[in-house]
Amino acid sequence: MRELSIFIDESGDVGSCSDYYLIALVFHDQRDEIAFDVRRYRGALKDSGLVEHTFHFTPVVRGHDQFAALSLEYRKSFFARFRLFVEKAPFRYHPFVYRKSRFPSVYHLAEQIERDLIAFLNERLPFFQSFARVKIYYDNGQLIVKHAVHRAIHMCLSSNAAVYRNVMPKDYFMSQVADYVCGIELAALRYERHVDSPTDHRFFGDRRSFTKNYLKKIRRKLL
Repeated sequence: MRELSIFIDESGDVGSCSDYYLIALVFHDQRDEIAFDVRRYRGALKDSGLVEHTFHFTPVVRGHDQFAALSLEYRKSFFARFRLFVEKAPFRYHPFVYRKSRFPSVYHLAEQIERDLIAFLNERLPFFQSFARVKIYYDNGQLIVKHAVHRAIHMCLSSNAAVYRNVMPKDYFMSQVADYVCGIELAALRYERHVDSPTDHRFFGDRRSFTKNYLKKIRRKLL
């Protein structure tokens, strides 16, 4: 029985703390094993003298939370190993990007998210219907995302095909991949708008370097 796992993450928030709200859906065909990729990633960490941490894009880049005591060089080395894991892992993804100033309220934003999800699923319906079961993994961090995803899935796919599970990133590598994808796509927005920060430059270089070494490589996996 073919199974598709969809891991969901978001960047930004629905309040006034950020200009953009971004959602990423990562699609993993369960026939495509990632055990070898995980072993290779862990081996790369060990060979480099690095400790395995649950990947969280912003804390790694900015040196927050569990990465606060680690040097910039250590964090860049850790990030580089995870980037290689992401680039070699078998998955596809799709981002949804929203400039919040275009929506008069959070409810209008939620309606647009739902419409976009429905349109995306309908455009690729043969792909999704080729799976006997679709599993949704999301930590329910943003209520509007949870509701939009549930309604869109139920409308476009059989409600019996979807299994909704709360997820902790430490338990699923593909959930960490979704976090990486969101982080890269949000960084791309900063570079495009010329509001990239000194932290972006320390980690990724200028816009040309970021596009060549990070953005183009991950966008090869767009669905």
